[in-house]
Amino acid sequence: VSDLDAAGLDTATTARAREELELLDVAGSSFDPEEISAGALTPVYFGSAVRNFGVELLLNALIEVAPPPAPRRAGDREVRPEDPSFAGFIFKIQANMDPRHRDRLAFLRVCSGRFERGMPVINTRTGDRVRLTSSQRVFGREREVVDEARVGSSARVSPMRTSERPTIPTTSPGQAS
Repeated sequence: VSDLDAAGLDTATTARAREELELLDVAGSSFDPEEISAGALTPVYFGSAVRNFGVELLLNALIEVAPPPAPRRAGDREVRPEDPSFAGFIFKIQANMDPRHRDRLAFLRVCSGRFERGMPVINTRTGDRVRLTSSQRVFGREREVVDEARVGSSARVSPMRTSERPTIPTTSPGQAS
């Protein structure tokens, strides 16, 4: 809608829409792809996966603006996407899929090498060896087994105990720090 007055809304709805749009102007920043690539700006998208509203727009926007895999600091070393040995980053998402409790899902982002389901890895935070036997691609309520993932890909994984501190699984003992 480019003109709220021509949208055919009642006066109260038009006033509320103007107020909410004004809030976005005041609280938000202008879209700047360079700021996003530099990590200085995070785009915000509105939608509802449950109602399938805005999901396709979000996914298309991610393809358009998400930066390619880049080198990342891991303790005292740098993990580069072209490194042959596997390294990943575990992150958690508050899923709210079960209203009876707060559930969190652990995901793996592949930073270098190649992930294979069932591969043994070292948890760099604890030094524990663990086998990532369960890996899935999650989209809404749909689940699909992930047998292999490459740099830049993400998959839900378990078992991998995480904490508030970063957890980096790797296949190279020299990367544990």
